[in-house]
Amino acid sequence: MKFINRLLLVLMWLSWFQVQAQETYFRKVYDNTSGSYIEATALFSKLPVSGFAPVRITVANRLNAPVKFSFSFVSNSKSYYRNDDVRMKSQFSIACPAAQVQSTDLIVPVAALVRNSGYSYGEALTLNMDMYGVTQGTASQSSHASPDFPQLLMSEELYTPNASALDGELNKSKGGSSTYRGDLTYAGKFDPKQMPEDWRAYLGYDGMMLTNRDWQQMTPGARAAVLLWNRQGGWLQFFAVNEVVNLASMGIIIDDEKNSMRGLGHVQLESLGADLKLDPASWVHRAQKSATAPHRQAEVLQKEYSSGTWKLPAWLGVKTFYFVIFIILLLIFGILVGPINLFVFAKSGQRHKLFVTTPLISLGASFVMIILIFAQDGIGGTGVRVQWMHLVHEQGDHHAYIHQEQLCRTGVLMGSSFLIHEPCLLTPLALAPSQWARLSSREGPTQSFEIASQDNAWRATGDWFQSRSEQAQWIQTIRPSRARIERVNAADPTKLMSNLDFALDRLYLRDEQGRLWKAQNVAPGQTFSLQTCPDAEWQQLVDQELPAISEWQQKRIRNLTAKAHNFIALSKDAPMIETSTSTKWKRSETIITGQLPSLSAR
Repeated sequence: MKFINRLLLVLMWLSWFQVQAQETYFRKVYDNTSGSYIEATALFSKLPVSGFAPVRITVANRLNAPVKFSFSFVSNSKSYYRNDDVRMKSQFSIACPAAQVQSTDLIVPVAALVRNSGYSYGEALTLNMDMYGVTQGTASQSSHASPDFPQLLMSEELYTPNASALDGELNKSKGGSSTYRGDLTYAGKFDPKQMPEDWRAYLGYDGMMLTNRDWQQMTPGARAAVLLWNRQGGWLQFFAVNEVVNLASMGIIIDDEKNSMRGLGHVQLESLGADLKLDPASWVHRAQKSATAPHRQAEVLQKEYSSGTWKLPAWLGVKTFYFVIFIILLLIFGILVGPINLFVFAKSGQRHKLFVTTPLISLGASFVMIILIFAQDGIGGTGVRVQWMHLVHEQGDHHAYIHQEQLCRTGVLMGSSFLIHEPCLLTPLALAPSQWARLSSREGPTQSFEIASQDNAWRATGDWFQSRSEQAQWIQTIRPSRARIERVNAADPTKLMSNLDFALDRLYLRDEQGRLWKAQNVAPGQTFSLQTCPDAEWQQLVDQELPAISEWQQKRIRNLTAKAHNFIALSKDAPMIETSTSTKWKRSETIITGQLPSLSAR
């Protein structure tokens, strides 16, 4: 009996330890007789600065009837002492058949941290959940984030011996100055055996730190999702513990060993002692200021698109608001409803006519006002968008990594909802303050965005597109794709073929000697020849064509195309990620990058 009690105690302790590697929202028993329950667990202990939070729902339904649960999430990113929340709402439902145990990962959209309070101790991120069904439940999770430090994840094995020291180093006061950030944590923790297998779950995080043992404990699907996130731009830091391993033995192929680059992200592997201790000062510096430090999404979202350096608004042009016309209309209305109405339409002895003339004048003025608004702003919207498509073709990875930036100006909208038919991350962007911008980097009204699952698609509603305003979005997706540019003859390196399903206006390629080559009007599925490209033409491409996309994306494109066998192409025919059907996109252009595969890889 004592042995059984001790065994139960050990099992309970192990169960508790497992839960602490994550954030358990609740565990609700909805039938005591059968022991049926539902459990909700946040797979990461720290919320992302944009994107999605993975929440695992486990239903042990031991009843003889199916059960269904509905979930409502509200996420907020908030600057302290200001009532200017950015809010994201979403809804999900889960059905579990009779006599089954089912586990489902919800990829919950969170509010992007696009506004900066100016306080150095970070901004608040919250996620609230309400559950309805045969039982009810509520839960909340909160974190802090700062544009000055990346949003990181760390495995439980590293987190336990290092979190306290790293947090202390990050938050300590520097000489009593105002740089104190007492609410920040260095990283959120995760259990490698419980990682999500959807790449979208990682997009809101800047980096991840784990050991080679953690990597082996992940499911193949989770490892594949992490590698997709890494190539999309994530920072991946591995530690080898008491083993001689390399990235190749872990199944990871590096594109640029000199700079530890893999696509748009970094991958590094270092040895670590058996005590798993990290030097706090060194790793705070490396995560924040080193040459290979992860890019900080919060900083990008708060500064990149509202500082005046983003050139896409130049494609849209300037819109003038003719307020003088409305002032004149109001003056005419005042004269009509006042002296003329009183002394002409309802003069002395006929004052009872005021009950008729005043409403008629008001209705007429309102009608004229509506006509002026429609005449000036029109119906629907006009937008511009630029897309960057990075093509990868290697063993185990045949994808197109896509970043799309778009900006539109709307008139009167009859409806603002739209459907998204592919898995992606849709992030609202804060613009420079103006009379048209509803979401700006400075203080402003609360913006509320909603996303709900609908027939294998996402329906977006709320403030994504508002009447008589300017709004911008950054969209990311990863598409399975065999599209590529390839060589057709090893004896003639100037002969290439495009198997893309859209035409290319221009293509540029750098060879091993650093020489530049170009081609024009490349048809899909056709062989084409390269010609030498003058340096001046390349410089014109860099100076005049790329600036439409944001500066931080330009830097990444330049780094890729500076390497041998890498190409860059421009197209006006590439398919875009579609959003609002009320917007007429007057200009849509795509930048395509990639590396020529060897003939043996075909």
